[in-house]
Amino acid sequence: MVTAVRLPSRILPAASVLSCATCVLSRGPQEAPDGNDPALDRRDGISFGNNGWSERVRHISLGAAFGLGAVFSMLQPVFVYQDAIIDARSLFIGFAGAFLGAEGAAVALGVAILGRLSINHQFAALIGVVGLIMAAGLGLVWARLTAARPGLPGRHLLLGVMISGALTAFLLLPGFGEPHDYALKLSAMMTFNIIGSVVLGAFIDRERQMAAAEAEARLAAATDPLTGLLNRRGLARRFQASEGARGSKGSALLLVDLDHFKAVNDTWGHGAGDAVLRLAGERLQHAARGQDTVSRVGGEEFAVLLTNVDTAEVRATAERLRADLAAPCRLSDTCAICITASVGAVCWQPGTQRLEIVSEAADRALYRAKKPWARPRGDRGRALIDPAKARVDRAFLT
Repeated sequence: MVTAVRLPSRILPAASVLSCATCVLSRGPQEAPDGNDPALDRRDGISFGNNGWSERVRHISLGAAFGLGAVFSMLQPVFVYQDAIIDARSLFIGFAGAFLGAEGAAVALGVAILGRLSINHQFAALIGVVGLIMAAGLGLVWARLTAARPGLPGRHLLLGVMISGALTAFLLLPGFGEPHDYALKLSAMMTFNIIGSVVLGAFIDRERQMAAAEAEARLAAATDPLTGLLNRRGLARRFQASEGARGSKGSALLLVDLDHFKAVNDTWGHGAGDAVLRLAGERLQHAARGQDTVSRVGGEEFAVLLTNVDTAEVRATAERLRADLAAPCRLSDTCAICITASVGAVCWQPGTQRLEIVSEAADRALYRAKKPWARPRGDRGRALIDPAKARVDRAFLT
């Protein structure tokens, strides 16, 4: 039998590799180098480039890491009973199938098989390959069984039992022993797989819960609770990311202000006013392009960040936003509120401005657009692009 000292000295290195890999798996990509937040990308489906690893690339990369971990564990076995050994190969490959999907499991399996055959080419190696394939397949089956019930009690215990099913491949080995030996050898291997699965599964659950809580906190901090749009903080993150774009025709910031919105609250009540704001946010998102960022930056003021646009496209977008907002806001079958909006916009080349500077320029344009003398007679809204682009540059330089 193995001593208490020898077991940790052989098992801990492989367990450490598996723990690190499961930590990356459970956490996933976090804050991107350019300040773009994956939580915000998931919220509104907008991304300025592929700054973080995609899920597919991450799973394939982790599959390679799991496969290397399996090879490492095969090179560091622990003898527990006569010629019976324990290693973490089934855990690595089974976890790859359970948490990395078919592609990640295939990569892990391929690396592990190459490693196993490189150790020796005897008949036992072929049996080991069969066991690896069974472990990957059982992990995939476990993922399918528990997909609809992620909180199923004892699911990691079940995973350990299922992964241990791969050990039946070793019964094909000649001279594996008498039936009494089968029980001793298989029970030792199965105990290791079950304990490892339960411990590492609990670790993954904890890490995923912490990652989800952190992502939720970041999302809440950057989201307007009334409309579900990004707030000023979220807009700042997107602006920072867009400023790093290359080959862009230009960027623009549109400030959209609902005209005489106080009258809506005074006449119809704040509940109706909130409904109008939510509807206005939905219309702005619908009218904007997929890569644009819509945010609520004030009481009845919204901001739309446009990327890769020229002045003509900015003007067309601003007028489209105004036209969509001018449609009656139907709050019920008997209540419809008509609103208009004024838009102030400013354009610049990416990488040359700060958000504070362009916001001030767009605010000046909005102020002029809302002035009675700046609008055609009888028109309560207007879109105005700041013509003094050089003023923004000078303000930035000073």
